[in-house]
Amino acid sequence: MTIQTLQVGPIMTNCYLLCDEDAKVCALIDPGDDAARVEKLVEQSGCALRYILLTHGHFDHTSAVRPLLERYPDVPVYIHRKDTAADRGGDLLFTPVGEKNQRYYQEGDTLPLGGLTLRVLETPGHSEGSVCLLVERQHVLFAGDTLFRCSCGRCDFPGGDYRKMLASLARLASLEGDYQVLPGHDRETTMGYERRVNPYMRQFFCGPSPARSHRDKLFYCGEIKNRMAFAMRFLQQFTGVHKYRREPQWIFPRPACRS
Repeated sequence: MTIQTLQVGPIMTNCYLLCDEDAKVCALIDPGDDAARVEKLVEQSGCALRYILLTHGHFDHTSAVRPLLERYPDVPVYIHRKDTAADRGGDLLFTPVGEKNQRYYQEGDTLPLGGLTLRVLETPGHSEGSVCLLVERQHVLFAGDTLFRCSCGRCDFPGGDYRKMLASLARLASLEGDYQVLPGHDRETTMGYERRVNPYMRQFFCGPSPARSHRDKLFYCGEIKNRMAFAMRFLQQFTGVHKYRREPQWIFPRPACRS
């Protein structure tokens, strides 16, 4: 198994190419823009494209789908039905591509890719139809815009729901073992790291157990202390403030007083 990442579009969406090199087949996940670059990535892999998989219907994850279907007219496109619109979907809902190519997946569905198997997890919150794609035996999670490094997807778009987002993050946190997490934006992370330091996921993970909660809070406080120390070093280097004093410190030159 190999995974290649290409950042596409104005919002720098992570488009992933998942390959089974033994079977010479691959799947595209979230081709959000720059169809020519995505097509080149597929061709250079030497693998036959089997699926286009969408974690949700927002434009920055779906805009290259139709141009790619001109090059790969027989490839099925999978998305959760709740993130589609029968008429013009706009920026936040995906307009289905037609009966020949359009497929829908839901909770528990599995997709074979050579010797790999992808399992669908419904994770609403960022949108009603958001999903994560789990490659279980290889411990890889394509998280879309549900889980980011130390953060999560925004919930203020139509179809977003903060309570559902917290429930989805709680579900991901409860997965057994560690996983490589490949998000829709920014850099990759691991499930173990997010369980420890992600403030949104930790609302679930601290849990009712006093012993576990105390241990995790100590770790989390250590992370905060490290970040504060880094911030202080930054201030010292660029502002000339070299130690903490009780009186207010001006980062920029004190404004002149007017009489």
